[in-house]
Amino acid sequence: MFNEDICVRNSEGKFLFELPAVGALLLDLEHNEKSCTMNIPVCMKLKMPLDKAKLEKCVNDIIVKNDALRMSVHHDYRPDEFTDLIFDGKVGSEYKLWFRKEYEFKLVMVKAEGDNIDEKREDAKRIISEAANERIDVFNDVPFRLRVVEVADDENWIFLAVHHSLCDPPTLALLLKSILGAYFAPASDEKAEVSTAYMEHLDSLEKMKGSEKYDRTKAFWSETFKGFTALKASRLSDGDSDGKDFQFMLDKKKLSEVAKANKTSVFNVAVLIFHLAFLIQYGSYDTALTYAFNARKDKSLAGVMGSFIEAVNSRVFMDKSQKIEDLHKIVRKAVADGVANDSAETGCYSPLMLSYQELAAMGMQEDGASSVLEPVSLEVPKLYAPGMGFTIMETADALCGNAVYNKEFFTSEVVWRFIELFKELENIISEQPYLTVGELVEKFGASENSNCELIEI
Repeated sequence: MFNEDICVRNSEGKFLFELPAVGALLLDLEHNEKSCTMNIPVCMKLKMPLDKAKLEKCVNDIIVKNDALRMSVHHDYRPDEFTDLIFDGKVGSEYKLWFRKEYEFKLVMVKAEGDNIDEKREDAKRIISEAANERIDVFNDVPFRLRVVEVADDENWIFLAVHHSLCDPPTLALLLKSILGAYFAPASDEKAEVSTAYMEHLDSLEKMKGSEKYDRTKAFWSETFKGFTALKASRLSDGDSDGKDFQFMLDKKKLSEVAKANKTSVFNVAVLIFHLAFLIQYGSYDTALTYAFNARKDKSLAGVMGSFIEAVNSRVFMDKSQKIEDLHKIVRKAVADGVANDSAETGCYSPLMLSYQELAAMGMQEDGASSVLEPVSLEVPKLYAPGMGFTIMETADALCGNAVYNKEFFTSEVVWRFIELFKELENIISEQPYLTVGELVEKFGASENSNCELIEI
């Protein structure tokens, strides 16, 4: 529970810090949807005996150096007083973060059951999937969970999850690299450059309000979305009960060839596919996409743990005469401009959201440890986006995606339609780059299931 006496203060004596708007939105979403969890999980299979005491010490050493691993949320009002679910970007935050002076981690280790190794592995996956879908009480506990499942004497599964409102995918990667690096080499935490400076970063964000940079960023987004009509979903009379996993996969080789030919990145090609899917699904040539961006551009923050994810928007206006190949430059500029003007205060203008991360960033290729570590595929936690959220993990061969959506506003048919469009557009942009936007729209015909009305922000 919150207690001022156990809080650590920053250099100016402050002990409460404002939670950035994206984190506040995630907490509201979790509160409004009782079956969801905002955990970001990863699991690694360690193919050797595990020294429990050593791993526990490594984690505790890293906790001492990183205030983000000792933080929780303080809410000034009753827990049931949260904001309503909205799409227009007006997200108010009454949440504050506080940091414990100290926290001692105790490793939870369980044995998988079964008559043979295959049954034990299935039991391990069940145990870890349950842990991934178990809520982390960020109001009373630290924002991460680490557990180990012993499958055999020489096979242990290390599960790690962080709460998305307080820690983001890059933080998960940094934490994983720090823990495993420290476990395999005593000096490896220096390589990860971990440091305890997240509260200072939060303080600097608050101080930025009212500054010239803040005013300039607000002016940029105001101008960028001038005249834009946002898509607002109407609430369904009957909630959608489809509980299937919406998984999909895009061919990285194809997308890499497209990226190389158009002097852009695989990420930008994926963004173009999303914009084109928006156009086809909603029949609007004025398209917008909100995506999660890693704001650790400042080198001084490269090793600082804590949530640096900010909502960045790209707006792309298309006309029927444009060729698909012409859109790459437009998307590239939209993404570059958005990233250059990223802000924790940026509103979400689109119900279509993209979270993108690279598998290499998870520390799975670290020298010295890769031979005894391999990733384990997990069930995606029950996370519900404000509209439709698509998480993409870029691997060596593919872009592996998974969709989540709010069942009170969207149907599973709409989500499946988007996934089908992603696959079809992947082929079109690689095989028919000279196709015009008008010809592309004619190819698919009018959408019949948008379930949205256009309104002015």
